[in-house]
Amino acid sequence: MPTRIFGIRHHGPGSAQSLHQALHRWQPQQILIEGPPEAATVTHLAADRDLQPPVALLIYSPEQPQTSVYYPFTLFSPEWQALQYAVEARIPIHWLDLPQCYQFALEEQQRQTQEPKPTNPIQELAKAAGAVDGDRWWEQLIEQGQPSEDQFTAILEAMTALRETAVIALGDRLREAAMQRRLRQVQQESPHDRLAVVCGAWHSPALAEMPSDAEIATQLESLSQLCSEPLPEVQATWIPWSYRQLAARSGYKAGMTAPGWYHYLWETRHQPPPQRALGWLTQVASHLRELGQLTSTAEIIDAVRLANTLAALRDRPGPGLEDLQDATQAVMMPDSASLKSQLRDRLEISDRLGQVPHNTPITPLQQDLQQQAQQLHLKISSDLTVLDLDLRRPRDNQRSQLFHRLELLGISWASLQGHPGLGTFRELWHLQWQPSLDLELIQRCIWGSSLETAANAYSQSQAEAIEHLPPLAALVDRLFRANLPQAISGIRPRLETVASQTHDLNQLAAALPPLVGILRYRNLQQTDVRVIQPICDRLILRCCLNLRAACRHLNPAAARQRAEAILTAHGAIAQLPDCPHPSRWLNSLETLLNAPDSASLLAGLSCRLLLDAQYLSRDRVSQHLGWVLHQRDHLDDTAHWLEGFLQGNGLQGSGLLLVHDDRLLGLIDHWVRSLPEDRFLTVLPLLHRSFAPFSPAERRQIGMKVLSDVPGLDIKADPPQQPSNTSLDPHRSRAVLPILRQILAKKGRP
Repeated sequence: MPTRIFGIRHHGPGSAQSLHQALHRWQPQQILIEGPPEAATVTHLAADRDLQPPVALLIYSPEQPQTSVYYPFTLFSPEWQALQYAVEARIPIHWLDLPQCYQFALEEQQRQTQEPKPTNPIQELAKAAGAVDGDRWWEQLIEQGQPSEDQFTAILEAMTALRETAVIALGDRLREAAMQRRLRQVQQESPHDRLAVVCGAWHSPALAEMPSDAEIATQLESLSQLCSEPLPEVQATWIPWSYRQLAARSGYKAGMTAPGWYHYLWETRHQPPPQRALGWLTQVASHLRELGQLTSTAEIIDAVRLANTLAALRDRPGPGLEDLQDATQAVMMPDSASLKSQLRDRLEISDRLGQVPHNTPITPLQQDLQQQAQQLHLKISSDLTVLDLDLRRPRDNQRSQLFHRLELLGISWASLQGHPGLGTFRELWHLQWQPSLDLELIQRCIWGSSLETAANAYSQSQAEAIEHLPPLAALVDRLFRANLPQAISGIRPRLETVASQTHDLNQLAAALPPLVGILRYRNLQQTDVRVIQPICDRLILRCCLNLRAACRHLNPAAARQRAEAILTAHGAIAQLPDCPHPSRWLNSLETLLNAPDSASLLAGLSCRLLLDAQYLSRDRVSQHLGWVLHQRDHLDDTAHWLEGFLQGNGLQGSGLLLVHDDRLLGLIDHWVRSLPEDRFLTVLPLLHRSFAPFSPAERRQIGMKVLSDVPGLDIKADPPQQPSNTSLDPHRSRAVLPILRQILAKKGRP
């Protein structure tokens, strides 16, 4: 009964090369690979040429899609090489592990118990060899060393010695018992076949010396006690993966820090170390040139020599990644953290993405996305794609609805970048598919079999968990963008309930812009917006009723926060089409202005908003301003009133009011001049805060008007021009030139 155990490290190019040579030399008749038995349903796809690594074997529960696990495979994974050998040799493949349904239940049980930390075998071996970093020691010895079948014997002996004193976790004991039972079954079914067992190095001693069938059965009997609840049904499929997900920072337990480097080691496995170093540094130089760093051929040669020297000094058979990094840093690249990070991202990690065949089992939700993408001429790709959508066009409108539905489900394939131009009928989207999105799609399958039904159900579930009005209003706005009337009808009672329980003016005001936006613009999605009108009306009414009480006896910091809420509500109410509320809102602002206990900053802001809305005449405003400026016993209140008044709508150009109204400017100028020095210094910071938002041109004109009244001061000459911080869009500026030429031509100018 010839059986050979090949203990490997997952995703190790050296282990993969040694295994590749051993399998071709020994030619087993059956292969057993460590992995969940449920993978047998999709093993046949390994023979499909369209299954190109990196890919991941995804095991999930259709009833609980959030319960899932993935097993990545790369070109340099020993398990992948074993699969490919079996496909080429046309021999049976068996998966060797505890069924994943048991592992799900076992992991949940282990979360509730405290087990001793398991042994890290590679770190222990490195420590015995006098090394500090176990991963780096293994890479230098095994993954970059010369391939040899003898390494499997050495690994088996080393792991056997470690396990004599190591703490073996309960999960590992149960998994190994399941492996032993399956291996024993295959041995009994095919007693004369050569069997190759490919498993993690840590498990190899347990399969080399197996206990009796009775001992294995006793070990597995504890599963029924640990997994008392019904086991979930699980399914398997292949999904594309990427080296970015495989990197250790992605959280995968068998990840690595430099998958791009490991891929290069596999591709150059037949090259001697010096030639391999030259090829790597040539790629480094190419990427540096793309990043704008000039690199000469002489620098490449010097870096290769330095890398070989460093490897010799460190007693290594050839330059490793650390040696090449040091040589690159010393010879080819300046001390730039940004450049180093970009180089690592491009080369050491790499953006390589795998693919799966079209006949790979997929969930209904994935199928619906693929069909809609095909109908709307959208390519699901890892490359960044920019789409400028015009919502007046039917296809672009449908694309926008698809993207918004995916966003509601938390599938970030498309991200909205804004609305180019002045209108809201255009949307700018960035599209970039990530392999992890397949898993997220599968996890959303519990909400429906299509994107529309899933987005409807998922959104209503999310709404029940939202307790504050602004995020709930924002969710309703997203539902209108996604054209989901069923979800809107389902969430409307929740929105009305939360709105009726909200009394804070800040939250009431923050909820208005998205709801007003629905009433103004959502007709492009051909959704009935009338269901929002009553809710919006009630919110505006409550803002009007709560305004007076919410602005009493506030300190300056709280008053500034309340001012933002007032500006938000004022801007939203002003945009409502055919709305009877502006007069009611303006009446509330006038009440706030005249109330003696209102915060001074908010009273000044109300006065300015009423002036801009032409609700108050300039004479009335001058009377209010004059009365405020004569309150000499409360200079701070006066300064805060001025701050609110001059703030206005918070937009640039607010200072033009003082430029064009000599009466208001004269009142403020007279008040400032009449202040004693000590009081002037007290209010100076507040005055600076009030005038700071004005543009340089506005401040200059105000200064010239004030100085014109100073006797003996000549201001006829133009003062030095100050550079303006007003930003101009060059494309929009050029658009005015043809009109200017026509105007000038009509006046007889060239």
